Amino acid sequence: DFGQLTSLQNGTYKLSYQLNANNRFNHYIQYGRKLMPERGGTSTRYRWTIFNQDSGSYAANAEWNSIVTPAFIFRAAVSTFGYNWPNLPYGPNGELNKNLDHRITDIGSGTTFTKGSESADRQDRRRWQFNWDGTWFRDNWLGGDHSIKFGVLSERESNEFTRSEEHTSELQS
Repeated sequence: DFGQLTSLQNGTYKLSYQLNANNRFNHYIQYGRKLMPERGGTSTRYRWTIFNQDSGSYAANAEWNSIVTPAFIFRAAVSTFGYNWPNLPYGPNGELNKNLDHRITDIGSGTTFTKGSESADRQDRRRWQFNWDGTWFRDNWLGGDHSIKFGVLSERESNEFTRSEEHTSELQS
């Protein structure tokens, strides 16, 4: 019995509010979950050499749009997104992250035969962003009508990866 089952869930909330005739506020939050109990599975691997992925992700944004004058508008936004992606191994009897079998890879015999449980790993990624942009409209200027766009963007991102190598070894033949 082999299958690559994936379950996805997603929830979203959004609010838009017109503060007055010239100002609008938007906000959203989204959360997602991915459950993949046989990540990394193939027809040539032992059943307990796969991972269980149960990861969560999110995205959020707050945005302000403003008409300052008939000739100038701007948009300001703060955004974030991230995920927590753990891969948990199975033991030989199907126990999740318990009773792990020692993982051995034979690299000296001309093959890379591997048996035993995977090593647990986790990736946590975060991004934060701020941007402000404006548009200035100039009619009948320098021989035509123009829209001059300008702005700033700032991003910060972190990505943390951890891996457990407690029960692995390589054999030289």
